[in-house]
Amino acid sequence: MNGILILSENLQTAQELEKCILGFGSILGTEIKIALTIEEALSYTNSAVQSRFPFTIFLMDQVFGPCKDSIRTMQELLEISPNTDTVIINGIDDSNERIRAYEAGARRYLSKKSELKEIALVLRDMVHIQIRKKELESKSIIAAQTSWAAELAHEINHEIYKIQSAAYLIKSSTLKDSDVFVNADIIWESAQNLANVGQYRDQAPTVFEVDKEIRNILGGLCDRKNITPFYSLDAAGFQIEVNKLGFRYILKQFIDNASYAMRDQDEKKISISTKIINGERLEIRFQDFGSGIKEDLRQFIFQWPVTTKERGGYGLLLVRQVVEDMKGEISLEPFMEHYGAEFVIKLSILVTGKNKK
Repeated sequence: MNGILILSENLQTAQELEKCILGFGSILGTEIKIALTIEEALSYTNSAVQSRFPFTIFLMDQVFGPCKDSIRTMQELLEISPNTDTVIINGIDDSNERIRAYEAGARRYLSKKSELKEIALVLRDMVHIQIRKKELESKSIIAAQTSWAAELAHEINHEIYKIQSAAYLIKSSTLKDSDVFVNADIIWESAQNLANVGQYRDQAPTVFEVDKEIRNILGGLCDRKNITPFYSLDAAGFQIEVNKLGFRYILKQFIDNASYAMRDQDEKKISISTKIINGERLEIRFQDFGSGIKEDLRQFIFQWPVTTKERGGYGLLLVRQVVEDMKGEISLEPFMEHYGAEFVIKLSILVTGKNKK
């Protein structure tokens, strides 16, 4: 998210606005830019849209742009970035101008009587609305994808069961040590693995020792991605009761993201640690050593689709959903240069005699 673009031909006014906005904290956007000319405004807006993170708000002085009429400029910018909200400030206190601004696409029209604090309050409310809108859009997308995926999984599983049945019949009609039997057994097992992939939501929670399962899962995943794992597992013997396929999905998503983040590095490595907190919660830390996640994306990483690829961006949204299905929590640690991205997951442990120390 690129926050707010201030458009004013008066640098002092723009800087005063910026200072006032920043006084309200990060809720008003992680980045504020100032455009003193229409050329700068167009350049900033095009760059933001191309980066797939358009501005949340255009904050425009009424006398900005050609003919000292910001409404014309606003229309040009909204053609490039149609989902950006526009607030016109220092507006002429005239009902006709106000109506013209709203008809052209402005969200708010503030007259010259407006104080800086009033402007900042208006922006805060608008950013809250934008954030809520994005969250609702993301939840709607996830719900639609989940429904679609369930239907697709049903069709795929139907075909998988046909493959398994055929493999079973082949195995039944051949000698156990023959190549045909061995290959049929491989086909049956592969089909079973495919069937399991789509069943995680229907699978009942499973009790397992978390440290052992992490090693089992990451061993194969890291080998395939040529990543070296460094373990610091301190929850030996402790068990959790969660959806096992969902747990695997979380680690697989982390490994896929880590592999992409470190794609240009000669040495690819990840660090994973576990520990028990207060005898009742499990903390899992997963860290890669890529370039990390940009500061302006961090607060939204679990809220709506974010990606540096050509498409996608739903991986961490779905990870958050899976973790929450497990009654757990997930967070992203503050950025540290050269330390990549570090995620923290907290889950409840299964309190049994075996787990008590």
